[in-house]
Amino acid sequence: MISLLLVLSAAVPPSDLLEQAFLGRSGSRWSGIALVDRPGGEHKPDTARVCREGTSERLDFRETSIWIAGDSTVILRPAEKTGWKHPKHRPPPDMEARIVGTDRFLGRSVLLVEARGPFGHGHRLWIDTSLPAVLKGEPLGKEDHPGPERQFLSIRPGTGCPQGSFQLPADWTWREGPPPPPPGGPDEPRREHRRHEASSLAELSSAVGFDLPSPPWLPAGFQPRNFGWVETREGRAAQVLYTDGTRNVSIFWRPLGGPPPYCPAGGCKDRQGKPVVFGVAGRFGLAVTGDLPSEDLERVAGTRK
Repeated sequence: MISLLLVLSAAVPPSDLLEQAFLGRSGSRWSGIALVDRPGGEHKPDTARVCREGTSERLDFRETSIWIAGDSTVILRPAEKTGWKHPKHRPPPDMEARIVGTDRFLGRSVLLVEARGPFGHGHRLWIDTSLPAVLKGEPLGKEDHPGPERQFLSIRPGTGCPQGSFQLPADWTWREGPPPPPPGGPDEPRREHRRHEASSLAELSSAVGFDLPSPPWLPAGFQPRNFGWVETREGRAAQVLYTDGTRNVSIFWRPLGGPPPYCPAGGCKDRQGKPVVFGVAGRFGLAVTGDLPSEDLERVAGTRK
């Protein structure tokens, strides 16, 4: 399969592969979850839901959405009900691209492509030519930019953008040009505490690098509804929100390691003042909070029979 990929790609100039991977082509349909550098020129990776329909692409961050459609890039801030339109960014015409090998990423065959500008700066790209899409991209000189600028955590071929994804809200304020910095300046929540969404339990397990066990106990009728993960000093912690339609229980999981959490007299509380109970299930530590009595939270955490 890899050798066939190289043979087929040899018929397409690397510069065309690059343009199709970034800008799409007719019939392209996919969606997924990715870590992407946020707009603003700084290396601040954040989780985005990404989808493509043909040559149109949409990225939805927590507070900002970006559309790339037609000849325009559109940036929207729902909290301000304001959007900005400016010309679509294309790969520079003097960018030199060459295929340097093949690889597997998210179970898919990809080409490794190095793209360099006239002054030598450039990127290494993992390109899925069948989608087409850049599934991972990182700078060639990583000393000043640790980590990838773009890395998919999951990809769903054939599932494109929801209907209406590229319709402009009529009651918004529209401006030309790039947007100013977000209100509040550059200070943002620390990456360590930023929550990243996942669309399923399987996607969450892939993002955190471990399979989640079943909770020690749950009240009757509770089912998983929402999935996410956060960075911690000990690594990534998975979060699953369970609900019975009226009450919610949130469970954080992470592999055991480091000292147990310290709780002051009166116990630990979450930001809403609800009790947090810590427990151990196999090789995992868990933290439990939600709309249940303390004794039931302890049963969920496995500290009460």
